[in-house]
Amino acid sequence: MTDTEILETFEEDAALPGGVMIKATPGMPFCLAYCNSTASQLLGLPRLHLEDPPLAWSNLPPGLAAYLSEAFQAFQRDPNTVLPVLGIQDPVKAAFSVKMHHHCQPVSGVEQHYFYFTFNDVTAWLSLQEEVMNARRLESIGALASGVAHDFNNILMVIRGHADFIAAVAPQDDTVGYSVDQIRRACHSGAGLTQSLLGFARKQSLIMQPMNLGVLVAEVADLCRRTYGARYHIVMDPVLEGGVEVLKKDKKFMIHGCSAALGHCLLNVLNNARDSMPEGGPVEIRHRIEGNTILLSIRDRGVGIEPRDLRQIFEPFFTTKQKGAGTGLGLSLALSIMKQHSGEIRIDSEKGSGTTVTFAWPCLPEEKQSSAPEAAAAHEPPPSTAHMPQRAFLIDDDDMVRSAVAQLLKLQNVETDRFSNAEDAIKRMAAGDLPTLVFVDYTMPGMDGITCMREMIKILRGYATPPYMKLVLISGHPPGYFDEFLKEFDGSPIYLLQKPFSSEDVNRILRLPSKKVLRRTTSRLDITPEMIRKSSPS
Repeated sequence: MTDTEILETFEEDAALPGGVMIKATPGMPFCLAYCNSTASQLLGLPRLHLEDPPLAWSNLPPGLAAYLSEAFQAFQRDPNTVLPVLGIQDPVKAAFSVKMHHHCQPVSGVEQHYFYFTFNDVTAWLSLQEEVMNARRLESIGALASGVAHDFNNILMVIRGHADFIAAVAPQDDTVGYSVDQIRRACHSGAGLTQSLLGFARKQSLIMQPMNLGVLVAEVADLCRRTYGARYHIVMDPVLEGGVEVLKKDKKFMIHGCSAALGHCLLNVLNNARDSMPEGGPVEIRHRIEGNTILLSIRDRGVGIEPRDLRQIFEPFFTTKQKGAGTGLGLSLALSIMKQHSGEIRIDSEKGSGTTVTFAWPCLPEEKQSSAPEAAAAHEPPPSTAHMPQRAFLIDDDDMVRSAVAQLLKLQNVETDRFSNAEDAIKRMAAGDLPTLVFVDYTMPGMDGITCMREMIKILRGYATPPYMKLVLISGHPPGYFDEFLKEFDGSPIYLLQKPFSSEDVNRILRLPSKKVLRRTTSRLDITPEMIRKSSPS
């Protein structure tokens, strides 16, 4: 058969438009003998007819040459081998399924091998498949985060509770104070990570309140300075370098946000900046105000990002780091967090010259800043000595959580009776043993926290004169999760605390004036924003 006849047979069998034919003679270099117009456009090869001079192997694009060489080796091992997908970057980023056809015939006493490769563009199909897989992975992450959130919150609650107790009773010096502060920050960061993941996977929304962005930036920068090592230098503008106490008074930094989620977001970007400079270098943090927007930029002098990578830098599971060094979720998570803050995040980078990440948030109007935690704390009511809780029922199935919360209550001179299940506490109350404070976990085996509160309120409403009582539901779920329950007992002294909560949160609950359990529902529920802590769900 002539070369033309062989090519016609190949094209008839292949029935695909894009094809190239390669001739291989033992002892001679491989060469490209034919490339039709479709393959030329797809692969960026010159159009070749059989009568044209063949294209030498060394003139093929390196990626295509490597792929074809591996295909020949696979053919030698198994003539029926199925070739992998071919991915190329030039002339455009694309992927092709490849099939190989083979013919061999003697020419002048020497076996002449002909290979015909067809290329089918599967870029769109693979992109759709990747989207489906990423959606499933995100769903798995959400399910995993939801599944472990309760246990993770309990661990953080134990750590935070005992850290607060140590801070209150142990002799304080610089070393102990710093260590306790770092433990508290780690708990806050861990809670923010879980909450951010759940927000990213659409399992819950972030819990927002007025916050000072400058204070958060200064605290995160201080953490990085202490942990990055001497090779890295965190350089901030003079205002941000002014210190936390000065920044607390600077109202232009006030935004409406979730400090735990934003802290995790900033730390992730700063870690990326560090990782981009293996030899060390400066990381610059600067801010500016433009109208009603506050902008924060983080700049490194690292390796930079390729333009083609920059286009997909926010896509879930995309990473420029080596395999095993990154999850590809950090910047996707940051984008999700910023969207929930009605903000923006932009990345500017040039290969070899470093990267700048710019965040933008709407400033919080001055009239809405009064509900910030600092302002709320300044207007807290004095403790009502007549109704300050003296004894509490503490109900949680986790022994370590019970111990940690009991320590926090001990700081407020509140004695605790501890229960590992709701049923035993209900029996005690039904027998006439009435505390003035109840802490009950929402997620427990058997009777959950809401059912427990319902049973307790039934008992308390049976008294001719309902007693003073504070019922506190502890959980990591956002307040909206309990809307129906709160409406059901609107007007009763029911409060929410989100794990991991602090001694200050407990103290705020205790300082609120006690209320009687109403014998019927009313139209008012006294739950204040200060009682809602930002954290991760239970």
